[in-house]
Amino acid sequence: MPPMACASCHDDDMRRSRTTRIVGMLLAGACGSLLTGCAAWSPHSDAERSARQGLVQLIEESQDHIWPFRVALSHDPEAALPNIYGLTDIRRTSAEGSWWLTDLRQDAAGTAMTLTTSAGGESGGGLFYAQVSLRTCWTLVVDPNGSRIDTISADCDERPATGLLPEAPAAATVVPLDDLTVRRHVDATDYPAVPCQCSSGELCECPGG
Repeated sequence: MPPMACASCHDDDMRRSRTTRIVGMLLAGACGSLLTGCAAWSPHSDAERSARQGLVQLIEESQDHIWPFRVALSHDPEAALPNIYGLTDIRRTSAEGSWWLTDLRQDAAGTAMTLTTSAGGESGGGLFYAQVSLRTCWTLVVDPNGSRIDTISADCDERPATGLLPEAPAAATVVPLDDLTVRRHVDATDYPAVPCQCSSGELCECPGG
C-alpha cells in the first residue's frame, strides 16, 4: 500500500478512536445522570412521603374533632369519649376507627388522651411498585379550663392497650411524632366563630336582624 494511503488509514483510525471516546463519555454521563436521578427518587421514598402526610392529616383531624368536646373532657373525660366520632377506645374493645385511644388520665395539668393511628402510601407500578404503612402515637393534653389542647409525643410501646390494635396498624412501622411536621397546639384562634347568616323568609336571630 502506498505511504500516502497508509497515512490516510492512520488518520481514519485516529478519528474513529476519538469519536468512540466522545460517544463513550456521553453515554457514561447519561448513565451517571440516570443513576443519580434514580438515587434521588424511588417508589419507596414517594410512598413513605405520602404515608407521613397521611399521619399529619389524621393527627390534625383528631385535634379538630376533639376541640368541641374540650370542656366535657375537662369535667368528665370517660363520659365524653363515646360522643367523639371516629375515636375508638381500645382499652375496652378492639375495633376499626380513625384514632385508637390507648390511655386516658386526668390530673392538675389537664386531661391527657394518648392516641395512635396509621396511614399508608403507594407509589410506582409493576417492578417499581412500593407500599408503605406507618403508625405514630401522640398525646392530646386538654387544658383544665378547656382553653387549649397541646399535642406531645408518646411512646407507641408504652401502653398495654396497644396489643389490642387491629393487625395491620400493629404491624406498621412506627414513626415518632417528633419526626413529623404537625401543629403542636390549638386554641380558640384556630376555630373562629362562623359568621351568622340568615335565610330569606326565615326568622333571623343574627345581631341586628
